[in-house]
Amino acid sequence: MKKFINKILILYVISFLFGTISLYCTDLYDTALLYDSSNLQNSDINFQKIIKYYGLKCKEIDFSSTTLTNSLLRDENGNYFKAVVINAVTLECENPTLLDSTELSILKNAVDSNGVNLLVSGLNNQSNMNDYSNLRYLTDFTVFGATAIDGNNDWIITSNSPSISKEFTGQTVSFSSNNHAYSLNTTDYADTIILSKDNNLVELPVFVMVSSGNGKIFVDGFIQYYNIGNVNLYSQYVYNYNPIVPTMMFVRYACDDECWHNTHNYANLTIDDPYFIEPHGYLNYQELLNEMETHNFHTTIGYIPKHYCYPQDTSVINLFLNYPDRYSIIQHGNNHDGYEFICYTQEQLDSLNALHNNAWLNNPGVYPRSFIEQEADIVEGKTRMGELMRTTGIPWGDLMIFPWGISLSPTLALLKAYNFNTTVNGQYQPYLFLSGDDK
Repeated sequence: MKKFINKILILYVISFLFGTISLYCTDLYDTALLYDSSNLQNSDINFQKIIKYYGLKCKEIDFSSTTLTNSLLRDENGNYFKAVVINAVTLECENPTLLDSTELSILKNAVDSNGVNLLVSGLNNQSNMNDYSNLRYLTDFTVFGATAIDGNNDWIITSNSPSISKEFTGQTVSFSSNNHAYSLNTTDYADTIILSKDNNLVELPVFVMVSSGNGKIFVDGFIQYYNIGNVNLYSQYVYNYNPIVPTMMFVRYACDDECWHNTHNYANLTIDDPYFIEPHGYLNYQELLNEMETHNFHTTIGYIPKHYCYPQDTSVINLFLNYPDRYSIIQHGNNHDGYEFICYTQEQLDSLNALHNNAWLNNPGVYPRSFIEQEADIVEGKTRMGELMRTTGIPWGDLMIFPWGISLSPTLALLKAYNFNTTVNGQYQPYLFLSGDDK
């Protein structure tokens, strides 16, 4: 039960952080990314993705070809950006030097005099950090280095800055792996947002905030081993505490109501495949309802339309009818016979295998399905879901979960044509891009 509750907490946390994916806005730039295109960091890519999730715009300033000026830190109306991000490797780079003393002064003045919020991510104790001179200057020597963390450590979100940590405030998240963050060397003037403890229970700051004039500087010691542009969305659930969380906290705090957000916070647990029998494998609908009532979350069943005529338990149907605030269903493909929506032609499947290390080679469930076949599956699936609603009285949401992964872009257009509201998948983009797709 403890493991189950921990998983629910993780789902709640990710739901709070990611919220609803919004359309990319066309308004003014909200944030700036200072980076080196010749040495792109995972945190650079992750910040760009996170900004899009929150419906914001990011101005990208490449230090390998651009000299930082005061005007580059302002939007089209001349206002300073709400949030500016730079990786510690880029900040401290000396060969070649990416920021000279004048550029550092411009950045510090933007924080101190003009209220910019600055995030320095990826602080570590490797040789590329040199003596941390630039970070020391920006933070007035409040943060002056980093030390590797050894052992298995929990992550403790302090109560020092609830306006930043929000729902995380006061939480302790168990973690059972080594070397996922560096402890930051700070003075007492730094407010610790996230910390760990060593075997002697000594506190080890890993994400801190430093007040600096009218602005704030955030320093993050979590290691972002991968960029979220190259991994499936479900990979974000692997870690008990995801290393992109501090960046998301920073963006939510710095950009405030500019971020796409809901008027309330909630968690949704999605379970693919089960139908209305009790129990379904390890799933017990009544026991799950008890957990939802206790911990206040919702569960959506990704229902396979093929199952619309399968045997059904009245007791389960009544749970969905009597507790619509706890249980709901949406469409999960149609027949669930393998990867129903992977691609249209053998040539596309060959391209997929070439791009992804033969991930689908010799897999009997993976074969091309023409565009016409995919449209037929969508329509038949909707028809079956409608019949399920007619016989049980349970309404279903106009959402699609594709079995085994998201479809190619033309099939996504079909969802809109057939009045689906959205799609939710382990990926947020197709495995294969077609000509004209916007990556």
